[in-house]
Amino acid sequence: MTTEYLKEDGYLRVRVSGSWTVETAKRVIDETKIEATGRGCHCILFDLTKWSRPASEMTRFYSGKYLAEILAPPFKTAAFALPEAINKFGENTSVNRGAWFRIFPDEVSAIKWLMEGANQSS
Repeated sequence: MTTEYLKEDGYLRVRVSGSWTVETAKRVIDETKIEATGRGCHCILFDLTKWSRPASEMTRFYSGKYLAEILAPPFKTAAFALPEAINKFGENTSVNRGAWFRIFPDEVSAIKWLMEGANQSS
């Protein structure tokens, strides 16, 4: 798994590639919180177009649950992935546990949602 962090205008972009497991998701989420906090960003954009689909739906569940625990508000998190990789299970899991998170099939829509009301000290 590789992760790249780029400070954009108003948000932190996180490019993830490799194998999606619960362990790799937790590592990305933990490292992202450290990076975002250190850079003073509360808006986070995950580029998941090069991240493999998980082997099971439980990986989506536990990833979404962990995201809600670690990147809870004030963090606002958006992601975009290949449309065929999206089923909203991880999103629903995280949102139901209090996260401010959405996943999109394209980057433009993800950034638009992420930056709505963006005077959130990002």
